Amino acid sequence: MFRHGTLCALALLGLQACSNGGSRAEAPTVASATADRGESLARMADDAAARGDMTTALAFYRQAALAASNGADGNAAGPMLMYGNALMAVGAYDQAGGAFRRVVEREPENAQALVGLGSADLALGKSTEAADLLQRVIARHPEDLRARRNLGVALDLAGRHAEAQAAYREGLGRSPDDEDLKADLALSLALAGDAGQSVALIREVAASPFAEPRHLRNAVLVLSLAGQDQEAQRLAERRLPADTARQLMARIQTLKTKETAQDRTAAIGFEVGG
Repeated sequence: MFRHGTLCALALLGLQACSNGGSRAEAPTVASATADRGESLARMADDAAARGDMTTALAFYRQAALAASNGADGNAAGPMLMYGNALMAVGAYDQAGGAFRRVVEREPENAQALVGLGSADLALGKSTEAADLLQRVIARHPEDLRARRNLGVALDLAGRHAEAQAAYREGLGRSPDDEDLKADLALSLALAGDAGQSVALIREVAASPFAEPRHLRNAVLVLSLAGQDQEAQRLAERRLPADTARQLMARIQTLKTKETAQDRTAAIGFEVGG
């Protein structure tokens, strides 16, 4: 679930005209023209992404980042962040991590880059590294819900369910209606063996008018882990696309063969938040 924002710099181009006093406006510089090109590329990338054409979007985001790095202030943070987020969206986690790392090298405390890098590490299975980065962000930006959610996922994957639940609850303390945090908290509770709380919470999520497919997938998993197999099956068949439901029920059968909570957690396939 990734959210992209355009952060390109705007450059004013001088006009070749004289004022009444006879002075001439300053001509465009190479740097300002480069920045303007970067902004145009970012807009084209956004348009392509909105159409679902991620191949074209990635190419434009990359060019926008290169154009921005050649601008007057050498600031490629905005376009590079967009490029990294686009790479995350298509599952190119290693490349995404590289893009975010380039921003962190220039701006060590850039929260968006640190969360992006932590999310990429998390998707690559580096839960310890991800947790360290995300805790660093939360220490400076306690309001960052994406960091809190992904920290919870990292801690769950490390088998630290009580700490994960604390991270989710702290996020819910700031945003009580956040369905992502609720759905992941319910799954964490289920993995820790707390069937009662997990089922009550996930039923609330599934009944919400704002429930999205990812929340419903968590609901099916939680209900199955809690032994509510028939309810899980009905929910999958009624609320999810047929292919998604079949794949999810097959994954649940695999989960049931895992003997330990750690093995079940590893097989869940947590979604990294955007």
